[in-house]
Amino acid sequence: MLLKKIISGAQTGADRAALDVAIINGLPHGGWVPKDRKAEDGEVPEKYQVIELSSNDYRQRTEMNVKDTDGTLIITHGKLTGGSALTQKYAQKHDKPCLHIDAQEVSEASAAVKIYQWIGENKGGDTFRTVVQQNLGPASCNSSCTCATASRRTKRRWCP
Repeated sequence: MLLKKIISGAQTGADRAALDVAIINGLPHGGWVPKDRKAEDGEVPEKYQVIELSSNDYRQRTEMNVKDTDGTLIITHGKLTGGSALTQKYAQKHDKPCLHIDAQEVSEASAAVKIYQWIGENKGGDTFRTVVQQNLGPASCNSSCTCATASRRTKRRWCP
């Protein structure tokens, strides 16, 4: 099963990496972002086809992105905290499948297999969201891109 759309809050790191993978592979993408396209590094670039909320509330952005997907993938380096933990709570609240990959516990290849299997188990869905715990650096970006591309069974491995 191939994904039909990637949803992301377009924050720095793996959030944007997932959108970039979608763009490079010709996959539709989208998501919700705070008012004025607010991001950790200033403003979400215009190349991302995301919808701006009327609020600056990151929690509202997170919940909208979870609600609009068929499942949520969370990649962390360690246990869930902060916005990633909130994302998981919203997935539970809205009865949406959610997969947490701790990159400290599994290799990129194992993570890609787990993600692909998880997508297959949720055959009713084709729109998935990816989120990564904040401030994890280039390793998270690499993990996200590798997992996203491998999960789609593409031969391309790309990361900004």
